[in-house]
Amino acid sequence: MASAASSSPQLLLFFLLIFTCFILLPLSLDAQETGNNTVSVDSPERLSFSFDFSNASSYNAGDVRFEGNASVHGGLIDLTCHSFGESVEGCIGRMSYNHPVPFHDGTTLASFDTSFTFVIKPNNLPAPGDGLAFFLSGYPSSLPPDTDGGSLGLINDDAAAYGSGQFVAVEFDTYQNVDWGDPSDNHIGIDVNTLRSVNTTDLNTTASGLLPSLKVHATMTATIQFDGTTGMLVASLLFHDHRSMEPAVVTYVLQDPKSLLPREVAVGFSAGSGTSTELHQILAWSFNSTLAASIPHKGWQKVNYARRKSIVLATVVVAPILTLFVCGITSLKFIKRRIRGKGSQDKGEVNVKEEDAALVLAEFTVYDFLQVLEATNNFSKENKLGQGGFGPVYKAWQLWKDGLWLQLVDTALGTDQGHALQLRRCINIALLCVQENAVDRPTMPEVVAMLCSESMALPEPKHPAYFHVRVGTEESSAVVETSSVDVTISVLHGR
Repeated sequence: MASAASSSPQLLLFFLLIFTCFILLPLSLDAQETGNNTVSVDSPERLSFSFDFSNASSYNAGDVRFEGNASVHGGLIDLTCHSFGESVEGCIGRMSYNHPVPFHDGTTLASFDTSFTFVIKPNNLPAPGDGLAFFLSGYPSSLPPDTDGGSLGLINDDAAAYGSGQFVAVEFDTYQNVDWGDPSDNHIGIDVNTLRSVNTTDLNTTASGLLPSLKVHATMTATIQFDGTTGMLVASLLFHDHRSMEPAVVTYVLQDPKSLLPREVAVGFSAGSGTSTELHQILAWSFNSTLAASIPHKGWQKVNYARRKSIVLATVVVAPILTLFVCGITSLKFIKRRIRGKGSQDKGEVNVKEEDAALVLAEFTVYDFLQVLEATNNFSKENKLGQGGFGPVYKAWQLWKDGLWLQLVDTALGTDQGHALQLRRCINIALLCVQENAVDRPTMPEVVAMLCSESMALPEPKHPAYFHVRVGTEESSAVVETSSVDVTISVLHGR
């Protein structure tokens, strides 16, 4: 009875799979094709893209919009003039995503994160300038005239932007404009409709005091995150040659974001140089939003049409193979249960509560007794974590507590001092992420900061949480046969 009952869900799943593959899916595809003569477009997914400008195949030329002096040169994007061999004074340029990006739908604000790698290459002058900015503005992007130099291609005077010219930007400023309240010629700031930043971080006076200048011709990666629920905008800057140092961070809570920007915005970069000159180069860029674009562009139509053809091909080719596979697995499981049924006199019965029956009936890796004996060092008490529902539980947590964490590391990863310390931090962070109390678990931004920094002090993890299958004697419990001699089934899940 147990074998027949447990195989019924598998047989039902098998017939549902066949029905879906050979009947429902072809009918639905045929209905979509005959319903109209144009290429049907699936519901767009959340907006996400990633461009590596050193690899031309990672993006389409139609996905990128250039304004002013911005252009592609080799494996990078020059926002201003691309060479000091020409007149670079008064250069200005923008590069933006050439499709509308949803910012809100009238009710819900999008949350987004973007990351980009860039280089600022100064001229051999005592005071190069002026910097670059990541911006959000009305779609499509429109480069204002006379916005070179300290205007960074954002606005042409010190007045506040209005109407379609409104913007939110994160600036990476290399020239001090005292009239606009710049703290130095080496700072990052958040701008809202004006060049007077609402908040800044001076890289010359950070907590560590050791961050290099924006103008050292170094490769940098900036990460910008916006939380549509709280309105919090967070920007961080990491120098690739100084990864062990904490990144510079600037934050600001946008007040009434829906009044600042329209439903659909342009996202991208702008830069400018005046009499002080430098090159502003974007190497890579990724962007992810929680909202989907309302009107998919032609590129999406091609992708979805190709996806539909792939689904049909996969159905025709894979379905028969999958059918044979499911039949084989079902037959094998039935035969194994019949064989186990003949030896029931050597087996005991474990009463498991109905709420845990599905967990017990799942497939687990089965180890013979000698393997368990060897793995636990003959059930040594030194490795014993505690007493569970199925008996003693053995785990490597004791190694961490005793300072023997290096025994947890695969020697192939390297055990020299530098690698070992990095691996210890990774183990420490992983243990913090599985703490019982949510208050003890770090947030994702905190995890990123911990991974990026080798100097940040990490909290000592507490005993991690575990749960096990509960064993009872209720008459209503499902009965599951287990071997009392040949194998041991131990179910231990970390959460």
